Amino acid sequence: MAKYVLKRLAMMILVVLGISFIVFLIMNLTPGNAAQMILGQSANPEQVAKLEAELGLDQPFFTRYFNFILGALRGDFGQSYQTRLPVFDEILARFPTTLCLATLAMMLATLVGVPVGVISAIRQYSIVDNVSMVTAMLFASLPSFVMGLLLQLSFALNLKWFPATGADSLRSFVLPAITLSAGTMATLTRMTRSTMLEVIRADYVRTARAKGVGERQIVLRHCLRNALLPIVTVIGVDFGTVLGGSVVIESVFALGGLGTLLITSIRMKDTPVVMAAVMFITVTYSLVNLAVDLIYAFIDPRVKSQYTKG
Repeated sequence: MAKYVLKRLAMMILVVLGISFIVFLIMNLTPGNAAQMILGQSANPEQVAKLEAELGLDQPFFTRYFNFILGALRGDFGQSYQTRLPVFDEILARFPTTLCLATLAMMLATLVGVPVGVISAIRQYSIVDNVSMVTAMLFASLPSFVMGLLLQLSFALNLKWFPATGADSLRSFVLPAITLSAGTMATLTRMTRSTMLEVIRADYVRTARAKGVGERQIVLRHCLRNALLPIVTVIGVDFGTVLGGSVVIESVFALGGLGTLLITSIRMKDTPVVMAAVMFITVTYSLVNLAVDLIYAFIDPRVKSQYTKG
């Protein structure tokens, strides 16, 4: 198992390097001049050239890229072109907001989607099953920003139960977490239902019922445990999607997280901030995928034996 973890960590380093090179190349090919954007259109060419030299933009492409990577390996991501503050401080100030939002959204989606999917599978074609499937389809098809605006109008402006914007307290994350978890909740509900229906019809489940095992024990110990692998996969994949795709929700609720910082930096061609933000998201997503693979081993001993052999 330890060798497998080390191998995955080595692969993660290669993935981060590959993504960083692609992002750096894209930022270099996009139109616009960072120095010109900072100084404004009224700046003369001499002023632009002087600022480019200060920022290191006059150096060749590969020189700038390798300088950034060497600095990142030392924990120094440089300074923001716009604020002239250390990029690491900018990321640390925004990343907890995005991570908290993504974590709450995934917890809510899991705690609601998985039990609803199990109940729908047990009571197939019942009223509960039909209502849950229609609701899941509605959540999956409703755009997140539309749902966010509806929640703001209903629970923030009219009922005044939660704040409409900001990230001052935990209550401020309730509406954004519900909005962000809606799509994942729908996916988990349908995935849990389909996998549970396959497991329920298995021979060992019928054998357990014939031996007189209680229905609750059959569902929790035999059915749900054997149906968890695809569910855990969806949770791991959607966590990365939620982590990187929260920019719309952050804009609607004015949270000021990492997604908002990333979009603003892309518009202003603030390459150090964009690179650091993408690398942070990539590392977090890779660690979540590694955790999902390790959870496989605890759920299914057969997977653990494959890791050990590998």
